Amino acid sequence: MNSICPGGNRIWPKIGYWKLNESDLTTMPIECAPPSEKRCLGWNGIQSETLCGMGYLKSNYLCNTCDARYYHTNTNKTCRSCPNKNVGVLKNQNRNASAVMVKETRKRVSQEMNFGGKDEIYMGKWGNWLK
Repeated sequence: MNSICPGGNRIWPKIGYWKLNESDLTTMPIECAPPSEKRCLGWNGIQSETLCGMGYLKSNYLCNTCDARYYHTNTNKTCRSCPNKNVGVLKNQNRNASAVMVKETRKRVSQEMNFGGKDEIYMGKWGNWLK
């Protein structure tokens, strides 16, 4: 059975099913697309609506539309969280800031140790040049 009878003239959809109106006795709950248990979370008696799972737009027919910051996957049409664009930007900014700091540090060490203006430091312990 795809519904619950809470009493009175009402039909509530179970998890995995969707219904627009609890008092519409002519329409039975409709099964949601897979993964139906994650997409349609059943009826909420307080809000008087079928609840949609995380990433699915609230109060949308069969919870078929993705919420803001989510997208439909091509393979199974589920809603997935969008990648955070700022993560890549921050990584690049950190990388650039680190490169500038290393270059400036090399210059200062070279000047303080009086390497004759060379922008190179020999790291004897590791046997390589820091350029």
